[in-house]
Amino acid sequence: GKAIAAALAAEGAHTVLAARSRGEIEAQAEAVRSGGGKATAVVADVSDQRQVERLVAQALAVTGTIDILVNNADIGVFKPVSELSIEEFDAMWGVNMRGVFLVTKYALHAMIKADRGAIVNIASLAGKNTFKGGAGYCATKWALRGFSGSLMLEVRDHNIRVVTICPGSVDTS
Repeated sequence: GKAIAAALAAEGAHTVLAARSRGEIEAQAEAVRSGGGKATAVVADVSDQRQVERLVAQALAVTGTIDILVNNADIGVFKPVSELSIEEFDAMWGVNMRGVFLVTKYALHAMIKADRGAIVNIASLAGKNTFKGGAGYCATKWALRGFSGSLMLEVRDHNIRVVTICPGSVDTS
């Protein structure tokens, strides 16, 4: 997420960054600004509908438009199914799929109105491959690929592109 925000800002985008942690997201926005870019930090849990509505409203208030949406929020818990708690499973689905659905749903209104946009969904190689201890996580990433493919068919007539990226391991906390 940090590298994506920095790269978009370097190309002139006003980035609106969201995370649940105020300290973390403010620090990232400041890093973008200190590099000469434009950034606004918004504290939001993407799995919470009200917070997502507020996030999108704030993004539109600051920038006037949403040209690019990058869905990069993610939770990964890697355990055998027999050891995975219901809370851990629900948390992954809440962020990895519900979050993508909510942010996309509310951002789409502005993109459709503008008749343009790009949605980049960050999945994982776990959306193409399975591995021991990854059943819950892999399921969210396979679902994201299906969501993205169907979404692309729904919005392409509005000049909105949908791309899914499946990176390998990423150095993140």
